Amino acid sequence: QFDVASTRVIPGTWKTNYNDWGPRIGFAYSVSPRTVFRGGYGIYYAPILYNNLQFQLLYSPNFVNQSYTLNVARPVDIQHLFIPNPSLIGQQNYTLTKTLKDTSVQEWNLNIQQSLSSTTLLTVGYIGNVTRHQSARADLNQPYALTPGNKSGILDLRPNVKVGPTTGQLNVLPANYNAFIVKAERT
Repeated sequence: QFDVASTRVIPGTWKTNYNDWGPRIGFAYSVSPRTVFRGGYGIYYAPILYNNLQFQLLYSPNFVNQSYTLNVARPVDIQHLFIPNPSLIGQQNYTLTKTLKDTSVQEWNLNIQQSLSSTTLLTVGYIGNVTRHQSARADLNQPYALTPGNKSGILDLRPNVKVGPTTGQLNVLPANYNAFIVKAERT
């Protein structure tokens, strides 16, 4: 964990979820020999992507990136290209939020099937779902204003000026889907 405000590394990883409960229920009820009601509901979970831990190993504060652009007019001895003990200002970081809930989807459906003849079946129904805690990444140290004297119009003042972009893994996005379905089958 990397805390942008204090520019410190907090040992450990996210709080593990042990409260994921995923019930599933379904039913089919024959109203008549030619008509059937069907429905179902379930909660499903997606696990945390452990490749996020790989990102934490790849990014600072484990190391500080330095780069050098070669200049043919003023060559520099390779021994002096990089600064020893560079400043941490502008370092790029990657972190996870401390509470990282598992992505969950609730799905439901209800339909009615009607046999129109011995070879034709008509289904009319509704399908819906809602997603919670979908994974997203954001810059937790995103610029929010202009530094004094900046006339470019490009925001460059960060909440913590000692740190550069800090990509954070968040599970915060919601989504939903609703659909009306009609299907005709003929054999």
